[in-house]
Amino acid sequence: MCTGISMISNEGTAFLGRTQDFNILLNHYGAMQLPRGCDIKQAIRPFNIMYSILGLSFQHQGAPFYSIPDGVNEFGLSGSTQRLTDYAVYSTVEEIEQAEKFPVKSGQFLLWILGNCKDTYEIEEKLTQIGIVDLTIDDKVPGEPRHFLFTDRSGRTIVVEPDKKLGFSVHENLVKAMTNSPDFKWHLTNLSNYTNLSCVDPSLKNINGFQVEVTGKGMGMSGLPGDYSSASRFIRAAYMVNTSEVFDDEQTLTQMFHLLDNISIPKGSIRLPEESENHQLLFTHYSICYNLKQSELNVRFYHNQRIQRVTFSEEIAKGTEIKMYKLRQEEDIQLVKD
Repeated sequence: MCTGISMISNEGTAFLGRTQDFNILLNHYGAMQLPRGCDIKQAIRPFNIMYSILGLSFQHQGAPFYSIPDGVNEFGLSGSTQRLTDYAVYSTVEEIEQAEKFPVKSGQFLLWILGNCKDTYEIEEKLTQIGIVDLTIDDKVPGEPRHFLFTDRSGRTIVVEPDKKLGFSVHENLVKAMTNSPDFKWHLTNLSNYTNLSCVDPSLKNINGFQVEVTGKGMGMSGLPGDYSSASRFIRAAYMVNTSEVFDDEQTLTQMFHLLDNISIPKGSIRLPEESENHQLLFTHYSICYNLKQSELNVRFYHNQRIQRVTFSEEIAKGTEIKMYKLRQEEDIQLVKD
């Protein structure tokens, strides 16, 4: 349960943002920057990344977890993951290597792509070199079903879906939104059911001489679905992104978080049935926004609404050590005295 969006400011800067929704309690979020040439050894087959990556990560006792749900590289290529339950098609290590491709887990797909591609066009070229293994990050079967949203520094946005044996479908994403299952083409088709939506408030209507008054302002977008299903979140995200005002870089960051607020899930709104393996509340753990011109990370957590920023460091990029950043998840309220 996650939603991704992208926008371009009136200064030409591209942004990618997402919500991270879970029913599992994960309390060790942090940011990390990996240097150029970093070896990813905790993988089904170790690999090396060519480009430095800044992203959010899970941490345990200060040690990095070599998987990122979202991130950006030094060339401003950014990506995020969303679940693709019942649609993802993975292969065994043997099948992938017999096809002369490199095997990666879905949890490390972003690391491989951001570490080896400069833009969305290069992603399409290099997808022929890899396949996703049907294993979780901790080597359990089956692997986490995922598809991937990418935006590069030019603002071009694509969706990559591992929906065929040893292959991927790539979709140009003109609506700049993505959620979970069903697949991306289904969501685009579903948009046809909402062509009546308009951000313009309706005017009064005459029905056979009877004047129907509009009951106040704010009737624009009447009929916009408000629940938290993947289908409804996609419609909401697509329409809000594409009716948004266009701002400068600083205000676009603010606008991105406002848009993400409209698809975020508060605690208590979704409760899983008791027989579920994890029956905690499902809620939005964090909302994040990447500035692709600066390759910087901006994040807000459920219990800390203050934006925390991590900037890309050229010094770290050309170094040899992974840099870990501790992020505050507890509420951080500014006390005003004057």
